[in-house]
Amino acid sequence: MHDQIIAVPKNGKKTQAALSADLLRRSLQIEHDIHADTHEGYDLALVSVWAGLVVWCDGDWYW
Repeated sequence: MHDQIIAVPKNGKKTQAALSADLLRRSLQIEHDIHADTHEGYDLALVSVWAGLVVWCDGDWYW
């Protein structure tokens, strides 16, 4: 069997990357009426804005 790696911190708290990604998602929703999804794991977070348009975040930078 393969060992599984947990992508979410064991303490259940969101990482800085996830908090920053959620801030971007909420800003897009409130200010521009753009609906997006966030996904997190391995100390990175993604904001899925549109098909083929994904913003990566590490908690300090967006790219």
